[in-house]
Amino acid sequence: SNIINISPAGTAYLSAQAASIASSSSATVHESTQGINIADNGLVSLHGARIISIYGDTMRVEMKWGSTNLSWSVHTNWSTKYITSKGEKEIHANIKVGNIVTVTGMLTGNDTDPTIDAEFVRKQYAY
Repeated sequence: SNIINISPAGTAYLSAQAASIASSSSATVHESTQGINIADNGLVSLHGARIISIYGDTMRVEMKWGSTNLSWSVHTNWSTKYITSKGEKEIHANIKVGNIVTVTGMLTGNDTDPTIDAEFVRKQYAY
């Protein structure tokens, strides 16, 4: 079943299996792992989010757990760093709808969807 687990350190994981993978220093996290971390200072990290639209410097990403859809607005700017799945420098133009990404940045705004000012956008894999 799709359950979000919260560790004693306050980290949320999609499932017990995902928590086990993340807590093992020798384990490899697979591309399909999804997770959301929000720190006390508003730093957000989304893992395994699918880009559903791109309009200029704003992307909408979505994460699905069973019948639940979580949508986020991701604002990018000149200082946002884009990274390939291999850790190499990427450019905004190569980020496409359907890509699965990890987004890291600060929680901001009062939009309909939660909004992140992205510091990093990393492709996990592309469709």
